[in-house]
Amino acid sequence: LHRDLCAPCARRHDLEGLLGPNSTQLIERYQVMSTDNQALTTQLPQSVAQRRRAARLRRVAASALTHGAIWILLAFAIFPFYWAIASALKPFDQLYTLTPTFWPKQITFDNFRALMHQSIFMQTLRNSIIVAILTPLVSIVITSMTAYSLARFRYRFKDAITISLVVSQMLPGVLLVIPLFVIMRQLQDLLHIRLINSYTGLIIGFATFSVPFCTLFLRGFFSSFPVELEEAAL
Repeated sequence: LHRDLCAPCARRHDLEGLLGPNSTQLIERYQVMSTDNQALTTQLPQSVAQRRRAARLRRVAASALTHGAIWILLAFAIFPFYWAIASALKPFDQLYTLTPTFWPKQITFDNFRALMHQSIFMQTLRNSIIVAILTPLVSIVITSMTAYSLARFRYRFKDAITISLVVSQMLPGVLLVIPLFVIMRQLQDLLHIRLINSYTGLIIGFATFSVPFCTLFLRGFFSSFPVELEEAAL
């Protein structure tokens, strides 16, 4: 035991003999540095764990804020549809109350039955179905050929046509209603074809608004296909 206790003293005495007259200060400085290093090694895992915990909390907070904002925007977008459905299921006397009710106290389908018995509604529904089916067919036939030519062929005024299609999307549709009506009226008198108050006029009018957008959309779609695939299919 005495030998074990004196072993550090002997090592210290040997170091003092090797290092010279300034050995005591060097040894004390080394001991202080070793003590500081031990303190740093014990504090380092704690600081790393704290940084990781803080980063995890920041990620959780950012995710919670993002999801909360998304849910708020989603509720803002869905609420009009919900209000329309809830109003359709309410009795007539609950539609004009001063205090709004977000869900009908008594669900009824009388509004739908009354709507089905109106002849103008059925006629309007039939017109909408016919126009909604024929307008995409006409638009697809026109835009597929136009977009393919813009994506594959080279000819004069190709860039001008593309720019004109892009510029047409900058104009609001309401701005073109009166000019479109005037053109339809003139074409009707010139070609002796009924375009006013007819399915043909409605289909041409709706196709006028959908063709530029669909052409640009399909142009990018055709451009993404390699030319080699088309050549291999020929």
